[in-house]
Amino acid sequence: MGKILKTVLVTGIFLFCGMFILRIGLSDYYPAAAKEVLVNDALSAAYSEDGSAPQAFTQDPVTPYDNKDRAHFFFKFLVVVPEAKQLQLTLRYNDSTLEDIQNDLKLDKLPEGDDEGFSFYLRDANGKLYPLSDASYEHFMIYNYRRLVFDNVDTTATGMLYLDVYFGEADPETDVPYGSMLIFVPEKSVKNYELPVK
Repeated sequence: MGKILKTVLVTGIFLFCGMFILRIGLSDYYPAAAKEVLVNDALSAAYSEDGSAPQAFTQDPVTPYDNKDRAHFFFKFLVVVPEAKQLQLTLRYNDSTLEDIQNDLKLDKLPEGDDEGFSFYLRDANGKLYPLSDASYEHFMIYNYRRLVFDNVDTTATGMLYLDVYFGEADPETDVPYGSMLIFVPEKSVKNYELPVK
């Protein structure tokens, strides 16, 4: 009996450690499709006739999440293309965030990861709003990923940029976003980003 109990205990410890390591490994995992630059008409028009890509840059986040006490949203893979006046990034949120949204907003049903109830806006230092132009969606295990594209964004004139996330009937001009995060700081250093050749 003692041998069986010991075997069960050791197996349980290994399973717990394995799950813990897996969770740590997945905490920064992004599927390849969630990292890809989306080429819409605005970006396509910025390419040269020979197919060479316009200049682009990226910037490491100051803070990659929306709230240090109750982080719901994380972002990564920011790409700014000045010639196209375009900004792209990947937003990630856990399935548990959907449960929080249901509870916080007192919804009748649990939202889905790609629920159309989500809306996304960029907000600049002057309060100007930039609506979403294009997006893609991926899901892996407990994570949801949205590649978000915003057009008509001139980062030389916007000042700091924030991503605001809303859910449900919301007016971005007056309502408080469900989540908000600083995504671009003009004074912060940038790095070149190689866009794919067309």
